[in-house]
Amino acid sequence: PPAAVKRSHPAAANMAATPPPTTGPAEDDAELLPETMYGWRVRAMQDWCNENAPLSMEKMLGAKLLDQFHYRGIEANDDIIRNLADSDDANCNLEGKAYLDVGSGIGGTLRYVPWKTRCKVLGVEIQSELVTESNRLAGVLAADFADGAASCETVTVDLTDASAMEAACPMGSFDGWFSLLVILHVPKAPRFDMFRNIFRSMKAGARFSIEDYVIMSEGTALTPKELEVLDTVVGAHWIPTRAEYEEQMRRACLESRGEGEGPKMEIKAVEFRDMTPIWREYTLARKNGFLAERDEHVRLHGETRTQLMEDFYVCVADLFQGGRLGGAQIVGEIGEV
Repeated sequence: PPAAVKRSHPAAANMAATPPPTTGPAEDDAELLPETMYGWRVRAMQDWCNENAPLSMEKMLGAKLLDQFHYRGIEANDDIIRNLADSDDANCNLEGKAYLDVGSGIGGTLRYVPWKTRCKVLGVEIQSELVTESNRLAGVLAADFADGAASCETVTVDLTDASAMEAACPMGSFDGWFSLLVILHVPKAPRFDMFRNIFRSMKAGARFSIEDYVIMSEGTALTPKELEVLDTVVGAHWIPTRAEYEEQMRRACLESRGEGEGPKMEIKAVEFRDMTPIWREYTLARKNGFLAERDEHVRLHGETRTQLMEDFYVCVADLFQGGRLGGAQIVGEIGEV
């Protein structure tokens, strides 16, 4: 697909929290993302904001699933901080560091990480509606980033397009990257291109923290019905084994810089932490909690959006209860070969 880039972004250090104009995703990319998964999210977030104005970062923690699309909410965000800092302390200071949020969505993690650690974060997201809302919220919450040490911004860019990524995220710009339950939406072949472009934008010593679907047990196969639900409801188009996931990342990192572009990079260390039991319990509790409060969701969001939310939460919980779908927190570091 053609690149969709908001504007040139020559240096991560120049990120601002002002809402810029964006361009939309390519049509093919939009078709990969089901209405059940994303169609209701912006309006639901706006409904919550209208009921809870005036907003602050502290108050935004109460938005929960509407702002933090991923499993475990703020707990997962704190894991990102610990993993990027290689520290047990989720309150560490990362001032002066710049990070890339891959698939930043409506911006929940994008805002939380710099707010808490005083770093700078650039989000890349293919869905223009989410980009617009993310940057709108960053503008509304600008007072929480007023000293300039921390900043967040979202751009619309096709992660699989090398020239678009180089324009938005130049080679060697970032101290690390993170992604929460996003990479599962990228099919196998373009996923390699995406990894290569991301690793190209990293400095030597950059760390990464990913949460994603994987097949944790070799020899396990998803059923045809599970594959259909993953494709049509979740928008998950390839669920690799741990070995396949690691091999693709390692190869993409090694190929991320061409001849004459300085030292080649490689993944120095990577760890797959099994999240399957935690996610199985979490998705079931999320479904049950949503159903228990369904009437309140109808009051706030209307029946149509509530039904989309219910369909999604029920399907994902059922997938994990099936015992074949797995998940991992993938943590690593890159360096010169």
